[in-house]
Amino acid sequence: MTQVLLQKFQNKFVLLFCLVYSLSFAQDLTTYQEKYKSYSEVILQEFEDIYFTLNKGKINVSSKHYEEILILEDKSRISATESIYNSDFVIIKNFEAFTINNISGKNVKIPHGKVIDKRLERDNIFDSDTRLKHIFYNNLQVGSKKILKYELNLKDPFLLHRFTFQNYYPAFHKKIRLIVDPGIQIGYLLTNTENYTLDFKTYKEKNKTVYQWEAKDLPIISSEEFSPSSSKVLPHINYYIKSYESS
Repeated sequence: MTQVLLQKFQNKFVLLFCLVYSLSFAQDLTTYQEKYKSYSEVILQEFEDIYFTLNKGKINVSSKHYEEILILEDKSRISATESIYNSDFVIIKNFEAFTINNISGKNVKIPHGKVIDKRLERDNIFDSDTRLKHIFYNNLQVGSKKILKYELNLKDPFLLHRFTFQNYYPAFHKKIRLIVDPGIQIGYLLTNTENYTLDFKTYKEKNKTVYQWEAKDLPIISSEEFSPSSSKVLPHINYYIKSYESS
């Protein structure tokens, strides 16, 4: 008898938890829909970790990326794909992509669909080796989340990329960390950030030095037909290696 009552209580607790979770999920979705009324998607989180390692006088750079995108409107306006830039100098080590749908108060993980690799074609660029890995997501609907994780190996440590803190589409939370081995000196340049609030801190993680910049809820930048190039408008950081111990 006691076991039957306990089982009933557990079932009711699970149902109550699912109901509360579903209500919370619906409230969060409504909040973002009201906040970004004219947009079909919002980047909830975009995190990037850049690792600078030194081994026997040789420097290596690799990175880990995480993106979480929430679908706000119907399928007709959303993108069913996300892409990873790569080249002969930027190698994709691995990636994971999937859709998360909330079904009856539970997060259900749905594997990605097909993957297509294409060379990036740009005007006025001859024989570019830049490629795009297009990843297609399945079962997207309002409230779905597109999750993308990947790791890169940067073969030339002196050809590094920039990180933007906001773009022409909404991003709620962005963070970049530079994780640096002893013996390496890095430099960085913040551009177009004067009117934005960025949280910066540096700290030790084991024997490494970590430089971290974080941006939350920055205003969206409007894109105009004759606006300057993105590098002159978007708030971003360029980072580079100043020096390192060769032996």
